[in-house]
Amino acid sequence: MLKVCLDTSAFTVNAALYRDGQLLAQEQADASSSVSLAVPRVIEALLTPLGSSVRDIAQWDLGIGPGSFTGTRVGIAFAKGVALISGARLRGVNSGFGFLPAALRAAPDLNRLAVIHDGRRDEVILNVLELQEGSWRVAAPAEVIKTLDLPKFASDENGFRFISTMPAASFAALPPELLSRILFVAGPEAAGLDLDPQPALEADALGLEAALEPIYVRPAVFVAPIVSRDI
Repeated sequence: MLKVCLDTSAFTVNAALYRDGQLLAQEQADASSSVSLAVPRVIEALLTPLGSSVRDIAQWDLGIGPGSFTGTRVGIAFAKGVALISGARLRGVNSGFGFLPAALRAAPDLNRLAVIHDGRRDEVILNVLELQEGSWRVAAPAEVIKTLDLPKFASDENGFRFISTMPAASFAALPPELLSRILFVAGPEAAGLDLDPQPALEADALGLEAALEPIYVRPAVFVAPIVSRDI
């Protein structure tokens, strides 16, 4: 069985290809200019060496954020479109799992990881995962906090670390001790989505839309349309 893990929550498209549970290959591409163009190119790069097509993929593990809301929706839409034809199973995974491989390489004793995303306006999005009975789980819903409030979440518990795609300069006002516990990376690794133990859903299963809804931590805000004038 072929499975693809796909995450488009950062400014990169990250994908990993599995056959019967074995990781075969990983691909990454810059998506700062166009996620919609980068996704099919990355998937094609994974499948071409096998002589396979998207119809052969039996399961998609999809990063649903938090992160880039638009980018995440593009990745989900692509896989859903393919699954409508192929009947593949789909699974929505918190994109924080994509940061686990790098974090575990840096700290093998890790048991709690806080992924930090840029929330703009001197705020960050905090997405916390923790090890529970041998499996990694989402500890709590992602939330927006002030960057200067990060020390409140810096538990002294052994194995607790932070990871972020933001530049180190964004945290210059934080205590040096906390800064030393942040691992800076370019983006998530799609293979990390495989660490989520939750089951996949059939392409036409009841509740599929909710399971693949992107994680959006800020409430929707209505913006009144601009009234145009005839000149």
